[in-house]
Amino acid sequence: MHAFDAGKLNGRTIFVRRATDGETLAALNGESYTLSSSNLVIADSAGAVALAGVIGGAGSAIGAATTRIVLESANFEATQIRKTSSTLKLRTDASMRFEKAQDPVNTVRALARAIVLLQEVCPGIRLVGGLIDNWRGPAANARDRVAHRVDRAQARRDVEAAEVRRILESLEFGVAQSEPGVLSVTVPTWRATKTSPSRTTCLRRSAA
Repeated sequence: MHAFDAGKLNGRTIFVRRATDGETLAALNGESYTLSSSNLVIADSAGAVALAGVIGGAGSAIGAATTRIVLESANFEATQIRKTSSTLKLRTDASMRFEKAQDPVNTVRALARAIVLLQEVCPGIRLVGGLIDNWRGPAANARDRVAHRVDRAQARRDVEAAEVRRILESLEFGVAQSEPGVLSVTVPTWRATKTSPSRTTCLRRSAA
């Protein structure tokens, strides 16, 4: 997640795009980076405001005078972030997390948790915008079913077919009987992050 000072953003929209060759970003760490089209940025109508999945921009940073914020919760392809971090020699907490691949479903969950925490630390804060979710859903191969032969599990351990299914379902795998002796197993998104698509979700909030 990243929080922007809404008063420092240009226009009413932020979006993800490729950087232009030679585009620069003054980052939160006090450094300025020259970007290329291989980098993803979060941008407003005037230019880049953050280096996607790596670091925020100084120009839209939260400060003591901030009264309105925009929360961005996003998921980025692991290899994309790893290449950007390596090329710019910039390794951050954010890049280390994204390099390991994250579950895109968690973007909205993160916003919901942020709302709870903001209300605790800043009583009176109120939502004045809404949720903008730019996601087309999981890619076709993101939740492929895996054929699981029950007899193979039983060959390794004395376990009944019903127990195999119970264990898988208790771990939140989707299970269906595809044919006798074979279970069709769907891997939950949080266990199959290596194929997760990009997702960007934003929420506008302001202090009362």
